[in-house]
Amino acid sequence: MANKTVQFLWDASHRFRERIQLDKIANQLKSDKLEDRCDSVIFSVYHLLVSGAIAEENIAAYLTGAEFPPEARAKADSVDNLATKEAWRGSSFENATNIIGALAFMVVLLFFLEGFCKLVVGEDRIRKDLERTRMVGLAAVLRWLNANSQIDPGKLRTVEFLSSYRNAWHSFGFYGGKPIACKGIELRSGERLPVIQPQQRLELLADLFDVFLAIDDLRAQQ
Repeated sequence: MANKTVQFLWDASHRFRERIQLDKIANQLKSDKLEDRCDSVIFSVYHLLVSGAIAEENIAAYLTGAEFPPEARAKADSVDNLATKEAWRGSSFENATNIIGALAFMVVLLFFLEGFCKLVVGEDRIRKDLERTRMVGLAAVLRWLNANSQIDPGKLRTVEFLSSYRNAWHSFGFYGGKPIACKGIELRSGERLPVIQPQQRLELLADLFDVFLAIDDLRAQQ
């Protein structure tokens, strides 16, 4: 599964890389123009996915044969060695028992997606269309996309699910919202978050990436 995860992340990163011009991005990252800011977000996600692929590959290699770091080996006992391997295992996409532990950057991805949509569409427009007077968050962004875009509602539902899952960690892993299910995983109010299996994590991420790039496609329609 580790190799499959690494390949998945590499493939996803290239989908984002294709949206930017690498010879211009260094200057775009310093620009405050709207188009440049949007391209900068796409580049940031590309960089995030590349980093995730490299980290996963390194962790997988460590777990399959590496030993405790040489400089610390003289002071380490078997318990230290086990603790180190378990710590690495908990950082791995394949082995972690929940989506936050396995995909710590999920929080960053959702943050990027929310901000990116506000840049592309305009936060004032979203607020006006939804008749909101306060700041709009990811839930409002998803409602606007459901009503005003051709993005697959099922994939938007996946993002809603991921947002609900992420938010439940503010309550130490207990879910307190309305029941929501996705990819065979169900969140129930008052219950602990369920374990999400490796293949399910990849399917959830695939939908999130599709939504992200579909939002980018809206730029051409503005």
